[in-house]
Amino acid sequence: MNFKLYIIVVIFPLCCFSQSFQWLQNGGGNNSVSSNKREEVIDIATDSQRNVYIVSKISKDGTMLNSSLPISVYELNSNDVDVILVSYSCEGNYRWHKVFGGGDNDNIVGVEVDTQDNIFVVGSLAQCRNDDGSYPSYSIPRIGDNNGVDFISSNTQDFCNRSFIAKFTSNGVYQWVHFFHDPVPYDQPTLFMIRNTYMVNDNLFCIARIAPGSYEGGAFSNTNNSLPFLHYLLKYDTSGNFISATPFELELSNYTSAELRWCRNPYNGYYYAIFLYNSNTITVSAGGNNLDYTLPKIICFNNLGQYQWYREVTGSATLNTLTFDDQNNIYVGGFPGNQILPGSFNNYSYTSGYDGNYFIMKCNSDITSYDWVTRYSTPGNIGGYGQLASSSLHYDRINSEIIFGGQIILNTTWGTQNILGPGVNNTGDPLLARFDSSNGNCLSMHRIVGTNGFQDSFTAIEQDVAGDLIVGGFMGLDLTDSNGNTHYTSGGNTDFFVTKFATQACQSLSNENFDYLKIDVFPNPARDILNLNNVPETMQYIIYNLMGAKMLEGNISSELSSIDVSKLSVGCYLLSLKNEKGLIETFKIVKE
Repeated sequence: MNFKLYIIVVIFPLCCFSQSFQWLQNGGGNNSVSSNKREEVIDIATDSQRNVYIVSKISKDGTMLNSSLPISVYELNSNDVDVILVSYSCEGNYRWHKVFGGGDNDNIVGVEVDTQDNIFVVGSLAQCRNDDGSYPSYSIPRIGDNNGVDFISSNTQDFCNRSFIAKFTSNGVYQWVHFFHDPVPYDQPTLFMIRNTYMVNDNLFCIARIAPGSYEGGAFSNTNNSLPFLHYLLKYDTSGNFISATPFELELSNYTSAELRWCRNPYNGYYYAIFLYNSNTITVSAGGNNLDYTLPKIICFNNLGQYQWYREVTGSATLNTLTFDDQNNIYVGGFPGNQILPGSFNNYSYTSGYDGNYFIMKCNSDITSYDWVTRYSTPGNIGGYGQLASSSLHYDRINSEIIFGGQIILNTTWGTQNILGPGVNNTGDPLLARFDSSNGNCLSMHRIVGTNGFQDSFTAIEQDVAGDLIVGGFMGLDLTDSNGNTHYTSGGNTDFFVTKFATQACQSLSNENFDYLKIDVFPNPARDILNLNNVPETMQYIIYNLMGAKMLEGNISSELSSIDVSKLSVGCYLLSLKNEKGLIETFKIVKE
């Protein structure tokens, strides 16, 4: 059977030009909540049509999207938050939203998209809040929108379940919600979901810290009572069926004083735990090795959860984010502290808190050496006021660049690039910076201007199939975009915001420039040979996996219109075709 797949038609940049601002949207309530409940973009996903999906916490009063659409929420306490999933089109137009909430603070750890453009949200509903039955702000946990409720919990505040996966279609139609465990008493610890989540070949992977107990209807259990805080990699299919639970060789005797962050290398499937500075006296064991519980470090595990190595900071420093390229190089983001000096990481030394400020380091695959370090060279804290923990790094797989999203305070020089900041004694504005991944040279910086005295920052970065950057964060009062439009919060101390940077505006699927590219791809799924009909001219093809890694490339023509895919692993891929004029057509293909 022939499949005509007109999934998406885009123009990729022909040179490494800087993406330019396209649009900005924001939302939130007018309550002033604490910083750990801040309305900010937690995660971003995009689909094959370049629609955008973001998740954020939201407060209860005066909740609006884009200062125009009132949002119904379920929280009753002005000091607590619900969470929201919002979808925007490629052009930045609002599409739909879902609110997850009830009594107490709810949480979302990630949003993912499968090959059919279904949307998956992983998080927890704060269903258990008893206070001896006297908690005045308890409300029944629900999932829904302004048109009604999709899901309402049948649990009570005394006996409930919390962590979940929820599925929606690309148009926002609710499909199902799956809880990881049966209801338990309110005072019993269970399973705590951790950022981040990953979709790999239409399997959803989640990382969870799991207390002793039975989960998934008895399919797996944690029976370790001496060091109960075990971390598991949980695997599910797109119907919500449990597949496996793989324990990481990491054991903590109690909570850390700072977040334990996890990252996955999409090119080799390894996992990395970023252990921040910790002041709690605990035992930390990785692969049977007892580690210093105070010092920041990166701990590496393979895709089976087996311990590989750890790399530790000396002195005081923070390592807060990682990204990876298709050669398995690791890019580490962090900053020196000024409490314990001098210090070093991976043979890179610093002698003062201002010696490096925020640094990005390109390391080899096991962080035993580095190629380059680039750093913010104006004295001051680029993250400002403790917000460095929110900054992000992203590997631009199309332009081979490293993208930094964070915050700027002072006038900034990064390599040869200069940009004005808000100034001394002012809080920060969002900063987006680009770096050549081969040598660390800063290529450009972009600041979105906000009113002085209010905190604004980028916190999350994603890239769509066209290579456009979707960047989200939080804003304190207002932001003025590159078009001169000022966007205001709904009140309170923050709103979330999301913005897009692209090489050009979104292209319509009916654009006449592409009408002649009516190419058929078959069979799909394919086992050995993928055939293409109606190839009008010699074209370059590249097959990417869903993480953006290049798997195959070559040329096709009307005379030679078959591609040997026999050596590809079973799974889903993107086939990109480019003609001599640079026009691109992209297809989803399945290898069986």
